[in-house]
Amino acid sequence: NNNNNNNNNNDIAVCIYGEANRIVPAAESLKTHVVDALHADTFLSLSFSETMHPVAMDKLKTYFNVSLPLWPARGEGRHVSGGGGSVTRFASTDESSVAHLDSLAARSGTAESYGRTKRIHRPWRMAPILHRQDMCRMMILDEERTRRRRYRRIVITRTDFFFRTGIIPEHFLDFRPTEGHAGACYIPNPEIDFEGYSDLLGFCDREGGLAYLGGARLLTTQGETFMRTATSMIEEDVKFSMHGGVERDAQGRVVALTLIPETHLKVRMLAGKITVKRLPGVAFLTCTQDPGSGNCLRQGKHRCTFDAETNVCHRRYTGMDVVFVESRERARIVRSLGWNATAHLYWASRQGDGDASSRSSWCSMCNHAEQVPPRLLGFGHNGTVLGDQRH
Repeated sequence: NNNNNNNNNNDIAVCIYGEANRIVPAAESLKTHVVDALHADTFLSLSFSETMHPVAMDKLKTYFNVSLPLWPARGEGRHVSGGGGSVTRFASTDESSVAHLDSLAARSGTAESYGRTKRIHRPWRMAPILHRQDMCRMMILDEERTRRRRYRRIVITRTDFFFRTGIIPEHFLDFRPTEGHAGACYIPNPEIDFEGYSDLLGFCDREGGLAYLGGARLLTTQGETFMRTATSMIEEDVKFSMHGGVERDAQGRVVALTLIPETHLKVRMLAGKITVKRLPGVAFLTCTQDPGSGNCLRQGKHRCTFDAETNVCHRRYTGMDVVFVESRERARIVRSLGWNATAHLYWASRQGDGDASSRSSWCSMCNHAEQVPPRLLGFGHNGTVLGDQRH
């Protein structure tokens, strides 16, 4: 549906990217707890395995009005709800992700400099992620031109991220960037296995969202900025040595640079001068189920377990186990008290800065949650997550 309806006043764009088949467990939760909760327009950037599962096709059509051609055909579309309502745009492509990065550099006249960059930082592992995020970015900018109005907020998440309850409402978040920064993003704590920024969810102002989705552009058109930022980040902080590395030759020139998705995201937040604040997460990574046996299928090297509460399979490894448990406890608080009362608890927890009376009074308005530690709310001073600390 190419109806160029310009009556849509939605201020929030939601980008959902990833493998189309993996949306099966999370589709309803993404639609209900993110898109509908935020009254947002939806942008789906999808890739395919060799076989498109019929259940995934049905979920995309039921929850997002998406009808896709079978692999490997190229597909894209735009659907507008009646009466100038929400917009859903989707795109899939048979173009290889590496070729997409090459074409961005060629169109920008930076093919030569990008050639130097990719000899040092080989982007093959990151290319599919950067490609899908760039497709979201292009759809959002094109929709802004169509409706002649910019989005104020951009939310980025993945097809396999299951939300237990509604994402925190926008009006509880302070998007003012620190002085000298261009924008702001709220991002959950990374899984404890990794450093950098979690690539599972971002709730950003427009500038922050475009930077989050702009990894392909940074890499292909601003290679020197990318290399300088990444090298400085890794060499100045020893904690990145486990999941990123810089190799220099005898003359001190960088000859190899290794990043993972979490550290790659941090590079583009630093390069774009984006303020990062912590978001209370109420979601976890899912796994697909065998359609015949119902058994949870491994996702790469990670094992998966069935969760009876949500009726889906979830990813199991040390860091994601923490995300899974804390999402469950935070969601229980939100479902019990609502985000409004939960936010009041946050403000109450900020009073007194840690004395015994304030530690007990932060939950004085509750009847049944007196023992809930503030860390499970995901809030702390200046928008940071408390982790294992206590007020």
